[in-house]
Amino acid sequence: MDDVGNKTTETTSTPIILVIAGYNRN
Repeated sequence: MDDVGNKTTETTSTPIILVIAGYNRN
């Protein structure tokens, strides 16, 4: 991960992680 893209990656990947976590729970 590049430090410059960390902020964008965090805000973009967070919802995706939540969705994946939701699928894993199901």
